[in-house]
Amino acid sequence: MKNILFFKLSIYFFSLFLILVSVANANDPLSLTLKETIERVLKNNISISVQSYNSKINEQFIFEKEADFDPTLDFEFKFGEETRQSSSSSSLSDAKNRNQDYDWDFSVSQKFVTGGDYELSMDNNRNRTSSSLTSLNPTYSSDLALTVTQPLLKDFGIDLNKRKIYIAKNDQKISDHQFTEKVIDILTEAENIYWDLVFSIEDLKVKETS
Repeated sequence: MKNILFFKLSIYFFSLFLILVSVANANDPLSLTLKETIERVLKNNISISVQSYNSKINEQFIFEKEADFDPTLDFEFKFGEETRQSSSSSSLSDAKNRNQDYDWDFSVSQKFVTGGDYELSMDNNRNRTSSSLTSLNPTYSSDLALTVTQPLLKDFGIDLNKRKIYIAKNDQKISDHQFTEKVIDILTEAENIYWDLVFSIEDLKVKETS
């Protein structure tokens, strides 16, 4: 793995060397300062770009694991209609009864870092009928329920349930450290090549004038 990385870096720095040489030997030479060289390396180096994306991916992975403990809100709406023949109707108007049901349900649930969870739900119903035998029309009903669960043995504990977050954060730190090391190594090598080239050009000028 180290040999492959060294080979890739060698190819890159050799390419950088050729670019600088071509700039120096051009008919209209373009001055390239050390700062501009570093900026170009940071912008165009593939290894730095890949490592920076790895850091962003690990950061997003932390958000995903922390989102496991975010509350979840659910809403459901249902409508139903039923028409049936009435066997005890006293008039033609009651020969058929039509019932309309409206249901709208809310619920919110969330996981605890201790391993438990809760769910708060509210079920609502509205019923309307065409029957004249019903004294209260339409009718409404609501049910409110709260459920809380907490395991006492298996899956109990903050560290156990947040282990994926801890792992993701450690991976992020490692990725950031590797990114910093890679940038330092590449910029150091680029600076060395830059000054080697500068000294070579100056040495060539001295030899040409002597």
